[in-house]
Amino acid sequence: MHKCGKVISNVASVYSYVPEYLSEEEFAVKSSRRYIPELKGFFCIKTQLINNDFVTILRERGLFYYVQCDEQLEYMFEIKQLIKCEGWLRAESIEIVEKNEEYVDKDDEKFLSLNDNTIRSLAYGYLDSPYLWGGLTKNGIDCSGLTYMIYKNLGINLPRFSHGQYKLSTKVTTENLKIGDLIFLEHNDTHKIVHVSMYIGNDLMIESSGLQDVYRVRIISFNDMFGVSLNEISTRNEVRGKSVHFRRIKTQ
Repeated sequence: MHKCGKVISNVASVYSYVPEYLSEEEFAVKSSRRYIPELKGFFCIKTQLINNDFVTILRERGLFYYVQCDEQLEYMFEIKQLIKCEGWLRAESIEIVEKNEEYVDKDDEKFLSLNDNTIRSLAYGYLDSPYLWGGLTKNGIDCSGLTYMIYKNLGINLPRFSHGQYKLSTKVTTENLKIGDLIFLEHNDTHKIVHVSMYIGNDLMIESSGLQDVYRVRIISFNDMFGVSLNEISTRNEVRGKSVHFRRIKTQ
């Protein structure tokens, strides 16, 4: 039977590979085509875990555990299913626990009510946070991490990455857009979801942008983002070589 662990650090990064033999900068360069100079001194991470999150330890290697994140799901293209996110975690970031004794019953947790003001308030709380590939905190967060964390605070556990969020949502027309709906960009060549943002009303969206001249969480209008208005997007659904999808998360 696999051991269980609880995150004891404020935030713990999960890596796709064991960064064991390379320096931090060398590892970031070799493991990511999206290496950005601002990340110098950091590993290129897959996702992050927050204090008191739980993991299942699948194996060990040096100072790292290969873990399964108990609350984070990712979409696997090969099998077309959502599975628990896996990766390498520093052993010092967690403590071994007995599952029956330490696990929190999530049904007993108190979550915020699902309404427009609450969603906007949660979203605005991340404004100007720096962009970080794989990040989940106000010290650094990526596009799907932003939508994931907003909904997590509402008691809704989305898949961790954008394609999984797309798969778990349903299509909505632009005329029926509501605050909290998600806007996905799909690359027309690869047919993969490459970005997600959230609608916050008044033809505005909030996103964590990895564009070099932005590199932070921002609020932006449809016209500034796509060069066309929301009404125009509804008639074309394609801008700058990418398809735009408007989707709603099932909350019941």
